[in-house]
Amino acid sequence: DGGDIVVRVQRRDDAPVHHVRYDVEVLTPAGALLQQLVGLDLIDAGPAPALPLGPARRVIALTRDTEQAFADLEASGGHIEAHVTAEDLAAHDRLRSKRRRAEWLGARMAAKALGQQWLLARFGVGVAPSDLVIIKDAHGSPSLRLRGEIAERLGADVLPALSLAHSDGVAIAALSLTADTRIGIDIERIAPRPDGFADTWLAPQEQRLVISTLDGAATDEQTRITALWCIKEATTKALGLGFKLALTEVAIAAVAPDGTATLALRGAALTRLVALGGGEIEARVRVDARFAVCESLVHVTHSPAEDDPARLAALAALLDAQGYLAPKEAGAAGPEGGVLGHPFGVA
Repeated sequence: DGGDIVVRVQRRDDAPVHHVRYDVEVLTPAGALLQQLVGLDLIDAGPAPALPLGPARRVIALTRDTEQAFADLEASGGHIEAHVTAEDLAAHDRLRSKRRRAEWLGARMAAKALGQQWLLARFGVGVAPSDLVIIKDAHGSPSLRLRGEIAERLGADVLPALSLAHSDGVAIAALSLTADTRIGIDIERIAPRPDGFADTWLAPQEQRLVISTLDGAATDEQTRITALWCIKEATTKALGLGFKLALTEVAIAAVAPDGTATLALRGAALTRLVALGGGEIEARVRVDARFAVCESLVHVTHSPAEDDPARLAALAALLDAQGYLAPKEAGAAGPEGGVLGHPFGVA
């Protein structure tokens, strides 16, 4: 009837020689099963022609403005209390501005919609928005959790990493598609910054960096400063720290014309990356007439060491011995100490 469908394909490991075998499900967006094929065999008839596939998606993101957020809430019963934890509701009630409350709601409704999409694609199950809630850790970093009967079936913490941001009546949520990727997202309205803002948050070499528009033109000053700030804030979110770092602990070494940023980490940011088992940070900013938006990804390549000080120290020493911690002169300006160099600091 012109509506959407979801197709889940899972390869099986019991196919005979020269065959591949799949199970296929066709579902509605709510998770209702329309058709199921079990043990669909394909015969190997030689190599397939090469297809020009793009890079694998690592993140899905969704935006909600104020009107959409309230429409989502109304469609799911209209009672905000049914969608949040007591702690999250208390955070909502502390917001005095109606606009900020609407942005807060928009971020959560966007996160719930992403969680529903991911669960349907991954497990073939439809869940109600009220079955998904936002939980924050000690650093204020959010995660999306299941509750109720569905949590008993799948596990409360089955969903991958989440990041939220909002600005000027628009909220955005981003969900990583794999367990080995942490996501930090930030959206900032492009506007003049207070006097001294750049000197407070950007090192001298960062203030000279150029940010380009989608058509390759250099941006104006307020867009440039906003975009650079956006890169830093998204990266601290990906590290799960919140913006509680010193100026030089997340340094922007360069920004390519496509918005890809080369970063250097030191101090608490570097320690946190090693503690998470991170092996690479990839950040990219884009700008339009109204906003700067940055996605920053931490790719986890080792098991976390946050709860093991001895292992954390050993990993840091190993990185140093392998030349991954460049001397001060090789990185951004700042206090004495190592900075994060190739390959970790290069997107």
